Amino acid sequence: MLTKFPALIKFFPFVMIAMGLIFMLMHAGRVIPAAIVSIVTPVQHPTRVTFDTYDKLLRKYVSADGLVDYTGLKKDPRLGQAVKELARIAPDKLSYQGQVCYWINAHNLLALKVICDRYPIKSTVSLDVDMSARKFDVGGEVLSIQKIFRLKIFPLLKRSSAVPEKIFLVCTGSVSYPPLTDHAIEPDGLDADARAAAYKYITNPRNVFFDNDRGIFYIAPLLKRYEPILSQVGETAHGFAALYMPSDQAPDMTDIMITKSFFKNVDLRLNDKAGFKSEPQVLDDLMR
Repeated sequence: MLTKFPALIKFFPFVMIAMGLIFMLMHAGRVIPAAIVSIVTPVQHPTRVTFDTYDKLLRKYVSADGLVDYTGLKKDPRLGQAVKELARIAPDKLSYQGQVCYWINAHNLLALKVICDRYPIKSTVSLDVDMSARKFDVGGEVLSIQKIFRLKIFPLLKRSSAVPEKIFLVCTGSVSYPPLTDHAIEPDGLDADARAAAYKYITNPRNVFFDNDRGIFYIAPLLKRYEPILSQVGETAHGFAALYMPSDQAPDMTDIMITKSFFKNVDLRLNDKAGFKSEPQVLDDLMR
């Protein structure tokens, strides 16, 4: 057996090269289609954008509580049309508010597209690496959903003048995220929509909960992730959450005996109207 090792070692570099080529081809298969679309698609640079097709889809398939009729949305050809429209419009000439709306709408629209392409699924775990690896043509740029969030949305919302609540308009499909709005985000209603989304998310005890008996203030891990944005109003993630809680449920943030903690588990179930239960996870499950 040992006498065979030199021969195997001789072929090892070729095996590694072959594996590298396979990985490169897999990556190219995800990137090249979007890159080709980006090259051949003429891009407009308007000073104002309305997401009419996307707005109509939201109004038809998203309920007031943010649940989505993926069965119907998957069959609607306007979903693909909305994605194509996104490729033709660049946000560089838009106002600050317009750019925030553009990128949040783009993020949420493409998340719906990725989910519908995989549907029926029960959890965002089934999306595998689609959020980071799958590329789309967005206004002349080839981007993944993850990069839209990290390179576009996050920097815009970290500006000192930004309303931090805007981050609660971002939805990636699981019920652990803020509910999806039932309409496209527009500059005129951006701040109001943002504050409504923050209130809806924070007042849900599955996201923020003060256990008065034990003196423990639980918040969702997502709020910790958003702390660089929420801290712009001079608050920690826990402090920001307390601002939105009803006074009879909020902890006294000056009490040094209160333990600030995070829910241990994250509910990754899909925000699917067909499969979502009214109580997807009890508080005890989240705390464990």
